[in-house]
Amino acid sequence: MTEKVKDLNIPLNKRHYFDIWLFIAYIAISAYTIQPNSIASLIVTLVMVAPAFWFAFSGPSFLNNWASNSRYIYVSWLVFAIKLLFLYFVVRVLSPKVISIVSSWYV
Repeated sequence: MTEKVKDLNIPLNKRHYFDIWLFIAYIAISAYTIQPNSIASLIVTLVMVAPAFWFAFSGPSFLNNWASNSRYIYVSWLVFAIKLLFLYFVVRVLSPKVISIVSSWYV
């Protein structure tokens, strides 16, 4: 009796596009936050503010691993607070200055 040979062309995992959709959502959230009304503010929104939202809410995995593997609870809160302070600094302090600098290039 011969055994049936299994087909090896079966994909081991499905493709998931969650990270792509999440970054598109971050672009939409940053556009809603900045509300770009010129080319300069649109450029700053896409180049600087959307990655800041990604850093604050998804972030690099080593920070999340470090916070979750730490035995102290305050480490995860500290990482979260640093991420939110970074986001606030980028959106409220840095982006208006960069928008004015970029808009001066187009005048």
